[in-house]
Amino acid sequence: MKKSTLIILISVLIAPFANAQKSKINLPITWNDSATVDLTVTDFGLNSSALAASPTASMNTVLKVEKSTGAQTWAGTTLSTPAGLDKKILFAAGSTLIKAIVYSPDSGIVVRLKAEDASNKQISVETDARTTVANSWDTLTFDFANEATGTAAINYANTYNMISMFFDFGTGGSGKIYYLDDVFFSGGGTPPPSKAQIDLPITWDDTANINYSVTDFGDNSSILTDSGSLKMVLTTIKPIGSKTWAGTTLGDGNGLKNKIPFALGKTIIKAIVYSPDSGTVIRMKTEDHTNDQISVETETITKIANGWDTLTFDFANPAAGTAIINFANTYDQISIFYDFGNQGTGKSYSLNDVFIENGGGTPPPKKDQIELPITWDDTAKIDYSVTDFGSNASIIAPSPTKAGNLVLKTVKPVGSQTWAGTSLSSSNGLKTKVPFATGMTIIKALVYSPDVGTIIRMKAEDHKNDQITVETEATTTVANAWDTLTFDFSSQAAGTNPLDFGKTYDKISVFYDFNGAGSGKEYYLDNVFMGTGGGTPPIPDTSNVTFQVDMNTFTGSFTTPEVNGLFNGWCGSCGAMTDVDGDNIWELTVAISGSQTEYKFAHDAWTGQETLDSSLSCIKQTGSNINRILSLAGDTTLPAVCWESCTTCFPEGVDDNSNANNFKVYPNPSNDFVNISGPRDISELVIMDVIGNVVYSINPNESDLNVSVSNFENGMYIISILDAKGNSSVERFVKQ
Repeated sequence: MKKSTLIILISVLIAPFANAQKSKINLPITWNDSATVDLTVTDFGLNSSALAASPTASMNTVLKVEKSTGAQTWAGTTLSTPAGLDKKILFAAGSTLIKAIVYSPDSGIVVRLKAEDASNKQISVETDARTTVANSWDTLTFDFANEATGTAAINYANTYNMISMFFDFGTGGSGKIYYLDDVFFSGGGTPPPSKAQIDLPITWDDTANINYSVTDFGDNSSILTDSGSLKMVLTTIKPIGSKTWAGTTLGDGNGLKNKIPFALGKTIIKAIVYSPDSGTVIRMKTEDHTNDQISVETETITKIANGWDTLTFDFANPAAGTAIINFANTYDQISIFYDFGNQGTGKSYSLNDVFIENGGGTPPPKKDQIELPITWDDTAKIDYSVTDFGSNASIIAPSPTKAGNLVLKTVKPVGSQTWAGTSLSSSNGLKTKVPFATGMTIIKALVYSPDVGTIIRMKAEDHKNDQITVETEATTTVANAWDTLTFDFSSQAAGTNPLDFGKTYDKISVFYDFNGAGSGKEYYLDNVFMGTGGGTPPIPDTSNVTFQVDMNTFTGSFTTPEVNGLFNGWCGSCGAMTDVDGDNIWELTVAISGSQTEYKFAHDAWTGQETLDSSLSCIKQTGSNINRILSLAGDTTLPAVCWESCTTCFPEGVDDNSNANNFKVYPNPSNDFVNISGPRDISELVIMDVIGNVVYSINPNESDLNVSVSNFENGMYIISILDAKGNSSVERFVKQ
């Protein structure tokens, strides 16, 4: 018995040591002690790492890293789990070096090392080293006192307890393999002096003394690279799917050290650019870094493909739709936009010297406001600003059939709204209102569409009041050719307001492939002008319409129902309904012009609204919009329809109009009882809930009844009454 006990005790004591938990990885890292140290690493950006034999000594274990084909330019490997190292790195003034023994297939590649706080990834410091040999071991020195351009400086008060290595940093993966042996802290290094703020001229070469941080936006990705002989340039990738306005600010957001010395006759900034294509639009923007409302933008076009090109940006000639230069303003920040107006396709651009030069034109006078006819050609004198909405993207561009002719190019991007469109002006509308009159209701437009049979909608409105509108449509008759479309506003689009000569229409919008989801197709618009002729809009009659909605079966919570429609601009709370008699049937009388309108019920300023079934008889569906439809032929009171229904809330088979004997039900609503009284004896009385279930019945043969309802569930009930002469009546009440 004692022997068994001893064996069990020994087993218990030995077991924890036989399966001892491995310690966390820590500097120095040798990769040979996998039996006692957790040498797990964390790849990202499509790197792939594993412990393997050294390529030169099979008994030595190292970390083998593959930067897979298609891996990100920033693909790397964290030399631990996400929990980081066992101890923080002992950085201090004069002790900032980490060394690593690296085996690379190439010499001269950038290897980046990043140290960070495992619990706070905002705390980090990065530095670079370059390999000096190929296919041989190379001891690289990473001095964190000299941080990589655009990254944070080391702060000795911070905790750095995680390190990551990036082989061939800044270059996409091609399947090459790298090996990493010992990684160790070696002290040494001296923090550099604080770097100077970026300023013109910008050369990118003085990385030791100047802070060349840049700020990408719209999905751009930029990095300093060596263009040869240690000549540094800023290389920018405009990734696939990046914004049409993707760009890069040349600075860290604090602007240039000095404002740009613009003056009369000194409005030119030049930049040396390497582009993969000729004929590419490059835009440059200067602004006040403290006030982004103060800006001036201009454009130029590359003339060389796959070669360096000195581009001239004359800010005396601002880009269409942008502000003119004002020498009284401060401009101390520069941004550059490659292939402006087009989505990114993954192409790469490089920027060398950026500098100001004497010369340049005199700022042009203020441009005139746009008005009919619109030709798009007089960009020097007319402000051709347009306003896109629903994700449209428009720009003044050469005609697809004649390079010297300027037109408006519009892309309806993939995923844009079905109602995506473009207003042919700024928010201030046209200079002069559209001269609609009897026999003059047509606007014509030259449209270039990729498809025949595409619906193009045009809308005219009062730029001060978007409730005053008229819309009409035309259909393209040719594909990939110019087509003169006629928009007759005397024939308004179904469900929209009729033309009213008493109103002001001074804003025009165009909707390509109206009600079709965006698919990335391009459309062009040339001359837009007033045409003669057209029908005479009918003088709209006004009908007083009383809307009623029965909320007794509504299961949600609400305060005030509303009726919203074309007649009130779907305005929400302006269509508030009332319930004077407390029967939960809400009413509103509205004066409506025209012969047809669309509407629906909502509540509490669109907090909730009806979800209508498009198969219902009272419904009209236009695209994704499903509304009630009403034809008008004079004053009318509509039935009290149930919420989300075309009919009343009475159960099937019950005639809500049957009330031959004028029986009265009170109090209504009721808590405890209801009184039913009438001119004749009641031979049969049945009480049903709203779905037709009988909850009470009696054959009283009396003309006055008192029925207890205290045990009824709260809600609406239907009372069916049959009198002694066989006449029927239907009433209802609400139990509270």
